[in-house]
Amino acid sequence: MRDEVIGGLLEVTEQEKWTVFISSHDIDEVERLADWVGILNAGKIYLSESAGSLQARFRRLEGVVASAAKLPARLPGSWLAPEITPHQISIVESEYQSGASERRLEETFSGASQITASEMTLREIFLALARTFRIKP
Repeated sequence: MRDEVIGGLLEVTEQEKWTVFISSHDIDEVERLADWVGILNAGKIYLSESAGSLQARFRRLEGVVASAAKLPARLPGSWLAPEITPHQISIVESEYQSGASERRLEETFSGASQITASEMTLREIFLALARTFRIKP
């Protein structure tokens, strides 16, 4: 029944050129339906942009690091959700630039190698942002 209602709503919005505002915690549904995404934090709009733009600028960067590598005290402001294990670094880059983002990771963790940049789903982006929201004072 839910799919029928959504299907009918989408059909009417296309015919009438309506904008429909959907507020949901079901990120998979948002990803399926929305072409524009807004995320609120503490009652304020944190971001508002096309889903395509959002997914184009977020990437998960992963690389191999020396076993003694540690997270620096200050990381670039566009890096979210850093995780480091004895041999691997993983960060979410919120301002991804092909080549430049990988080089910055390599420079920050001198000798980092095998760096990969993976596209992220809206769910993964939302979770990285939500984790960041919880950490900040």
